Parts: sequence; C-alpha cells; structure tokens
Amino acid sequence: MSVNVAATLPMLTPSHDNKPRPRWLVLPAAAQALQQSASRQLQITEGNHRIGLFLIVCGLLAVIIPTEIAFDAEMFVSRTILGIPPHFALTAFTFALALGVDLRYYQRIVARPLVALSLFILVLLLAVGASRYGFGSYLVRSDVYIIRWFFVGFMLMRLSIVAGMLRPYLVFAAIVILLTALGIDMTNTDSGQINTATKRVSSSNLWPVINCGTIMIGMLLTVTWPRRWTYAGFAALAFGLLTFLGGIRSSTRSLFLFQSLCFILALIALSRDPRMRGRGRGIRRAATAFTVLAATFTLYQVATGALFAEYSQLGSRIQGTSLNADDTGYGRILEALGMIEELTPAEWVLGKGLGGMFYSKLGAWTNVPHIAVTGWLQKGGLAVFLLVLINVYIAPIFSFFATLLRPRRTSPLPPPILLVGPALVSWCMLTLVSGGIDIGSLLGLGGLTALWMQTYEDDKRFVAQRRPGRQGGLYRSAPMPGALVAP
Repeated sequence: MSVNVAATLPMLTPSHDNKPRPRWLVLPAAAQALQQSASRQLQITEGNHRIGLFLIVCGLLAVIIPTEIAFDAEMFVSRTILGIPPHFALTAFTFALALGVDLRYYQRIVARPLVALSLFILVLLLAVGASRYGFGSYLVRSDVYIIRWFFVGFMLMRLSIVAGMLRPYLVFAAIVILLTALGIDMTNTDSGQINTATKRVSSSNLWPVINCGTIMIGMLLTVTWPRRWTYAGFAALAFGLLTFLGGIRSSTRSLFLFQSLCFILALIALSRDPRMRGRGRGIRRAATAFTVLAATFTLYQVATGALFAEYSQLGSRIQGTSLNADDTGYGRILEALGMIEELTPAEWVLGKGLGGMFYSKLGAWTNVPHIAVTGWLQKGGLAVFLLVLINVYIAPIFSFFATLLRPRRTSPLPPPILLVGPALVSWCMLTLVSGGIDIGSLLGLGGLTALWMQTYEDDKRFVAQRRPGRQGGLYRSAPMPGALVAP
C-alpha cells in the first residue's frame, strides 16, 4: 500500500470572488512543528494519524537502539531466524515496511539527480572494495553494516511522518536512547560503585548511543520547543541528562563539545524561528534567551571543573588539552597525516573503497581515523572527498548561519535548515575532532535527512499556495543546500 500523493494536495473551495482558496493543506512534517492554533489559522494539517504504523515503528526502534546501536549489548549474535541473523532481519523488515507503505515516495526521490549520484557513488565504492578484498570479506561487510543504518534511520523517520506521528516518535526515541545510555552507564560503573571522579569509565558501545541521541534529541528540541512548555521542558531535560551520561560521566571531551554546541545552536536557532514571534511569544523568547545564558554558564562551569567534579574528570581533561606531543590531539593529527601519506596515486582517484583500512600511528588497524572527515578521502578518493566536503559540510553550515543572520520574516513556517542545522553542524564539528562516523551517528543522520527533505517539500508546497493573488500573501522559501537532501 503506497501513500496517495493526491492526498497531499490542497482541497479548494470557491469564495465570494470566485477565486479558489486552499483548504486544509496537508504538510506532514511542517504542520507538526507549528502550534495547533497556528495550524488551524493557516488551514494546514499533518494528515491522518495511523496509530498501527506508528506502533510498529516504535517497536523497531525499541529493539534496534539497545541491541544494535549499543552493539556490545547485542543479544542476537549466535541466533538466527530461518537461517538469517536477526539484525539483518530487522533491516529487511524495515525496508519491506517502508517500500510497502511509501513506494511512490521512494520512486520519486531515487529519480532525483543528487540522490541518484549519491547512490551511484556508494555502489562504486562497494565495487572497489569488493574487487580488492572480496565481497564476502569481513572488512567490506563491516562498512556495509555501518552504512545501512543511515537508510534504516531515514525510513523509520519517514514512516513516523507518514503516520502523522513525528512528535511522538521523537519523544519515544529520546526515552529509548536515555534508558539505553543509563543501562550502559550502570553496567560500566557497576551500578554506581565506581567513582568516575577518580577513574574514567568509557566504552565503545556508549558513544554510538550518545551520538544518535544528540542528533535525535537535538531535533526534538527544534521541532517541539515552540509548541508548549511541556515539550520544551521535556526536551531540555532529556538533552541535559544525555549530556550528563555522555560527555560528563565518561569524561569524553569530544562528546561534551558535540553536545554543548548542539544545545546552544538549537537555542539560538529557536530564538530566530518565526514560530517564536507574535502575540504570546514574548515570554517564550525571553525564556529561550535566559536558557541560552544559563546553559552557557553551566557548560563553562563544567568545562572548568567547578561543577560535577565529583562525578567526572572532564574539567581536568579539558584544562590539560593541548597539541603537545603527549596529548591525544597531536596524536590524532599524526594519525590522519599518516593515513594520507599511505595513499597511492590510484587511491587518490578511487579511494580504497568500502572495507579499506590502515594501520594507525596510535597503534591499531582502523577503518576511519579519529579526524573522521579525512575518512571520506580514504574511502572514495579526492573527488568524493570534495563532493562531501562541499555538500555536507560547507553548504549546510553556510546556509544555517546565513539564516540565523537573516531570519525569515515573511512566512510562519520554520526554515527547514533551522530544524536540522544545530544537530548537523555539531556532528560536522565532531568529525573534525574525534570520530562521528558510526552506527549511532548514521542512524540519527538518516532520520535528520528524512525530516529535512519532508519539511523542505512542505515549505515549497506552502509557498506555492501563498503566491500573490492567493489567501495569505507572498511567502518565500530559501533553496535547500547539502548532499544529505536533494531538491
């Protein structure tokens, strides 16, 4: 069963001047980001609510986060269902559900030039890796395992939008991620018996969960904050708890930077959001400004060791950060330079493909360096590296800050880049410092991309119905940048 595209078009009704007027325009994502009163006034709706589909999506997410993203806790390693490992079965079921519910949508986006080019590059990298290491190689399969979570995240978010349940999905995702992170923290610290102020406790299964949570809860902030105080309070509390479990308890500087930047940028984006204007918005805008100042002061206190010192070594680690030869930052620069020096002329053109690895100067084989942005060069060569750099890093970051400097004043809809920009910009910064290309990040980025694409399409449809001569005046929509989404 596929979504009826015609259902997304406005119903028209004649008026006293015999000109058609839009009536209840279906904007699946944008309508859910507005206050209910604003949606009624603008005659827009998110469409029908499909509770059954939403429950299935929540069930999938509730299994994937604790058993796959928190991979050390994976419970299905030695089991199969009809000879298929359950983690592959989860992916296959998600794909089948997405295509069965929303086939026309995927047919449409695959035909877009930028999406088609991205998929072609992915297939090319798979072919290069398979030709070098063998298609059945564990190296190739490990990269495919990571990449597939981008598509799963995209489809789950898209399904929640199709079900008309975007906000409940983001809330549910935040709850699942927080419970999973709390469970990992309890395990790592022996239910709190280990003093994290004197011993740093971190693990490889915690970071993907925190990275995914930062992106997902970052979107929860920007999507739901202006609707009502309950959403604003829950989102802020969830983000604070995630930061405590991630950057603070594990004393991880890069996570703390990633999360702090995302939260501050989200609040700044909200302060420039058109939803925060108008009657009754003054108090909310003032509260947002106060939260920015309070959050900045709190983060400074944590970074200097004046706050939460009894739970974390983060303050002392940040104060000891340098580029000296004995610091991890200097070692990571040497690691990235060593990887680049190893590239052959052919690898500068085609890259090593999926499965490509190198021996790090930090003393281990790895598939992506800590300065993960250089991993695009290793996997795909110079052309792919430049394409990603321009379309994923430069264009979206420029568009985000340009929108902050020149906010939209003619449309009540939030610009799509303000909804996804804080999480995306923060993730880009993370890849310049320490990782960020993992299963959790890609699951979150997939959801971010689905939200960005849908809000962009909603924005264009809304603009088309508000051109001169139609009810509501003239609204303008900025073009959508970036390779993560294709106009």
